[in-house]
Amino acid sequence: MITIVTTICDEQIFNRMLGRAIREARDSGIQFEVVIKGAKNTIWHEYNKAKIKTEYVMFVSQDIYFKPSFLEQAEELCNSLGDLGMAGVTGWKREGTDVVGFWYKNHPNFPGTFREYGSKFDKPIEVQVVDGMLMIIPIVVWKREKFDEHKFDFHWGAQDYALTLQYKYGRKIYVLPLPIWEDCISTSSTEHQDKHGVSCEKYLILENKWKGKVDKIAGRRV
Repeated sequence: MITIVTTICDEQIFNRMLGRAIREARDSGIQFEVVIKGAKNTIWHEYNKAKIKTEYVMFVSQDIYFKPSFLEQAEELCNSLGDLGMAGVTGWKREGTDVVGFWYKNHPNFPGTFREYGSKFDKPIEVQVVDGMLMIIPIVVWKREKFDEHKFDFHWGAQDYALTLQYKYGRKIYVLPLPIWEDCISTSSTEHQDKHGVSCEKYLILENKWKGKVDKIAGRRV
């Protein structure tokens, strides 16, 4: 079973996206648990305080929607990965910045432009890091290692955690071939990188932390 953990910053977005996914999954008879946290502290601090009793914990942003079948399919795939450290729906391989499981697509049930992730391949793909918008972690892993809540913001904290699981515990990171939709009409990571560059403070902290241990950190520099 999976426990969904999220923080709510905007109730309208939550109700339209993740809240709707949770309601539909419950109406379909899917068994899972939910922990909803406020946004009083950093997201990593709130995540670390969550009390989890199920086999997996899924940390997910409030602006994510998935179909009711997602939870059971994700758990089945995770069960098949004996070396799993963390799974997501979009990520980056070690070779560079090419994204696994990301492209733009309109969803017929939502207005505007949404990003759809994770359904252009048919089996889990090993990556170096995943995006923090959705992370599934086995409870046996979560009990041993929590997020570094003091150094990193949302994106860098997820990448740091993925690297920690690989290089400290020998666990692998995967992107699952399951679709989700994100309520996001912001600029692409490439446009953001062109505007802001790669030398942001949090990235430099991440780079320095793993210097000498990782040849190159994959993924976006935002």
